Amino acid sequence: MTAMAREMLNGGWRIGVTAALDRGRWVVIAVLLLAGFGDASAADTRWDPAAAFDEAAKLYERGQYQEATEAYDRLLTNGVTTAAVYFNRGNAYLKQGKTGLAIASYRVARLMAPRDREMMANLQFARSKVRGGLVHVEPFWSRGLHWFTPNEWAVLALLILWLSGGLHATRLLFPKLKESMRAPARYATLLAVLALVPLGTVAVQATAAQAVVIRPDAVARFGPLDDAQSAFTLPDGAEVTVTDTKGGWVEVRDLADRRGWVAVRDLVLIRP
Repeated sequence: MTAMAREMLNGGWRIGVTAALDRGRWVVIAVLLLAGFGDASAADTRWDPAAAFDEAAKLYERGQYQEATEAYDRLLTNGVTTAAVYFNRGNAYLKQGKTGLAIASYRVARLMAPRDREMMANLQFARSKVRGGLVHVEPFWSRGLHWFTPNEWAVLALLILWLSGGLHATRLLFPKLKESMRAPARYATLLAVLALVPLGTVAVQATAAQAVVIRPDAVARFGPLDDAQSAFTLPDGAEVTVTDTKGGWVEVRDLADRRGWVAVRDLVLIRP
């Protein structure tokens, strides 16, 4: 609070020489008080992401899993979209028996932190809880492909391309090194081509949205209508690939290569 405002509250103001000066003083005092109270109000309502994250963790530790997921949802709504938030949110969902929501959270966390072993272990454990469907077993090549993020693959491929280009440029600029640099330049070119293969694969996968079923026995239908004939059902936690969308419906392909239309409300979409 300003000295002028403190003096007024302490009763130290005296009537001035003219009424105009008094009115001017009161206007200044009112503005200063409002500004001071406004700043205090802003400071009191300032949101601290670190404190909110700690509070969500405490709710989880106390066994208040529903409240914990709501706290993590608030963090995400406020832009705190980190791997730790998605990972902890997945843990809270798993404790509630919401396998699909847990898997969806873990998979988003994996996109951000692909080499986190604890997160991968929890994801595999959640997958083992899926009932009535095929168990999602990720092949070795896919695990290797997702060892890096798409951005990391792009940087790696770019570095190898620069190396290959540098070696070829050296052979052109320094004729004496042409023969000695022939083999390294060839190997670097081959390595660059090999690096582009996983980068291209990741890029293709990035264009295909994935989804996780979040309701028990979600019905997949032959068409995007509520009264369309049922094709098959999907268990909570089933992971599917999105092939088409129409209104509030999504056409999916499951692990058994079956296709059907599922209501959007029964899924969580995961986009790389």
